Amino acid sequence: MNGCRLNNAYLKSLTLPVKDDLKSETIYNYPYSAVEELFTNAIVHKNYENPRSVQVYVYDDSIVITNYNKPIPPITIQDLNTKDSFPNRMYENPSIREMFRSLDLIESFGSGVGKAKRAMVENGSDGIHYQEYDENIDITSVMIPISTKYLQYSYRAMDLATKDQNLDFEGQKNTSKDQNLDFGGERIKINSVDAIGIINRSTYSNSIRKTLTAIFDRFFNEEFSRADIVSYLNASKSASTNYISYLQNLNVVEQVKGKGKGKYRFR
Repeated sequence: MNGCRLNNAYLKSLTLPVKDDLKSETIYNYPYSAVEELFTNAIVHKNYENPRSVQVYVYDDSIVITNYNKPIPPITIQDLNTKDSFPNRMYENPSIREMFRSLDLIESFGSGVGKAKRAMVENGSDGIHYQEYDENIDITSVMIPISTKYLQYSYRAMDLATKDQNLDFEGQKNTSKDQNLDFGGERIKINSVDAIGIINRSTYSNSIRKTLTAIFDRFFNEEFSRADIVSYLNASKSASTNYISYLQNLNVVEQVKGKGKGKYRFR
């Protein structure tokens, strides 16, 4: 399955306000970095003498990535469940490993599983799990569970969405209202795009990515203008204009129509 298609079709997020704070919390059904690391890991460690391709199964409550060969000894399936780092792990495909390293898809050798586990913890998700089969079954299969917190809020949002056909839910285009829901006084934004993920995966410098993230944290559920960014960041007008341009280039904001020029909101 194409990684971009997987991201757009199956990886979703919700944004929640943090109480007594101007910042926000973004919850992913599946953290992008965890899926990316485990998918990359499966490709690098696939035995290409076996004609069966890497399989990705998307269920209602999990994503399962299956490779039809076991790790090269001495690494075992149990090790993949209990350890975070494998600095001396042997690779089925050193050339693919080197290519992925040059493309920055691999940060350091033997670290992918640990990075995926940390991404799950940071998202508040349950841990990944490698299925342990009988020793004569040559399969490596990892299950990525959906975030229970994401499910909790998305089910409630879906219930409200059925009562209002104009409500945007998980990427369905909004026609008349915004994407903010009120659950007992708690404002929740249903994201039609993964703004934080797109910003963090962009080619902009680290300082620019941090600033764009800060703008999202502050204005994720309200309209904003260049003047608002100037005031919030204590930045110059030209710098604030550039930040809006960066967000537009990433296609994570849109201009608000019918309210004059210069008003924007996150998609």
